[in-house]
Amino acid sequence: MTLLSDRRIAFLSNRGKGLKEAIPDIFSNDHHGYYFQHMMQNFNDQCAGKYAAPFKKLLGKILQRIAYAATEQEYQDAMMAMELNSADAKEWVLRNDVDH
Repeated sequence: MTLLSDRRIAFLSNRGKGLKEAIPDIFSNDHHGYYFQHMMQNFNDQCAGKYAAPFKKLLGKILQRIAYAATEQEYQDAMMAMELNSADAKEWVLRNDVDH
């Protein structure tokens, strides 16, 4: 079996160096996404000390809604919820490759 077939492939990664550029070069019609657990860990690490624990937990739940949105409307609603709770956290999301 060859990887270069008619079947669509979805790649999931932890944003390792080179993958973001290499996957589209080789598999231009396929999707590359990031592991949500890795994104959540990055969010927690980068926001350490910035938010109180209960509020950080709320933002994490909203981040999960954003990541798992199945429709454009669900995505927009979740992004609005993030902005209403923390414009700073919404900016973090936008800086972290929302297309993936």
